[in-house]
Amino acid sequence: MAYPLKSEEMLFSKKLNPPYHPPLFLNNCVIKSVKSHKHIGSFLTTTMSWEMQISNMISKTSKRVSALNKLKFRLPRTVLDTIYKSFIRPLLEYADIIWHGCTSCDSQRLERVQYECALTVSGAVRGSSYSSLLAELGWERLSDRRHVHSLVMFYKIVNGHTRQYLKDLIPPVVSVFTSHNLRNKHNLRVPICTTSRYQKSFIPYATQHWNGLDTAVRSLSFSLYKKHLMKLVRPSINKHFSYGPRYTCALLTRLRIGTCSLNQSLFIRNLASSPACNCGCRCEGVVHFLLYCPTYQQYRTIFFDNLQNLLGNSLDFNSLSESARIHLLLRGSTCLSYHTNCSILKLTQLYIVHTKRFATTL
Repeated sequence: MAYPLKSEEMLFSKKLNPPYHPPLFLNNCVIKSVKSHKHIGSFLTTTMSWEMQISNMISKTSKRVSALNKLKFRLPRTVLDTIYKSFIRPLLEYADIIWHGCTSCDSQRLERVQYECALTVSGAVRGSSYSSLLAELGWERLSDRRHVHSLVMFYKIVNGHTRQYLKDLIPPVVSVFTSHNLRNKHNLRVPICTTSRYQKSFIPYATQHWNGLDTAVRSLSFSLYKKHLMKLVRPSINKHFSYGPRYTCALLTRLRIGTCSLNQSLFIRNLASSPACNCGCRCEGVVHFLLYCPTYQQYRTIFFDNLQNLLGNSLDFNSLSESARIHLLLRGSTCLSYHTNCSILKLTQLYIVHTKRFATTL
């Protein structure tokens, strides 16, 4: 039974001057006309824009992002990472395969929320490169995750893991429309799109990118298929980057990203009048601080001796190039075990603490 007082009427149109439509009546009652409607957690608007949906998701996450920021130096990085992925990111991805075709402006608004969380989790400072933060944490862009989610859902639909009415929406294969033995005969026919809005909607978008996958990938089991897609967009995760006390772990992260409190970094960001070091060197950068600054020579000698004892005969630190030494001190090496890399970063953190160069930066 329909209840007119609980019913709403909404007209979808992108016309600047939509035609007049007379009101609808139900049981002699006028049905209320609305500009937006919330359906299963998603906002539908008369203009078919997702701006309200994006704004609602950002509003829901604001308190959680604020709470996460208050825990910035109270919890280890691994715990902060888990909190973000468990309680914040799911809100930013609710029903994302439906609105993944949102405008670039709305997409950037969501990425800015993740950027704020990346600053908190990593301990980096504002002004850090978003790409560098994602590489540091092993996170994907939200837009890349939406792309993967769309292809994962499309796989389920094509292989009959969903309701039949969804599979009925899938276009037929190319071979249905021609008798020629074409190379793309196993591809699905992409719907003809006359507007960019329709082209970015789920079926046309997912069909086009499904055809772009190798046939062997489409034939994988669901778990392997999903794993393959995530591997394409997910940066490598360096678990040892989270090792150590939160304070020194954050300082080391800033050195890796390049937005630390060394004069060169401050000068580049217009926060210092000169990039020079107090020792007289013209540029106080990461290389100078870790390898050459005479002010910290006594700490560096102990640092390098302990490092070489740790490496033993497996690697001669002094024979490495300058860039290789910096990479080893800040990031470890893929040739070494997790525990060895943790020990290397621990020595670097101890050197940073002993120099007291960043004593007031946090």
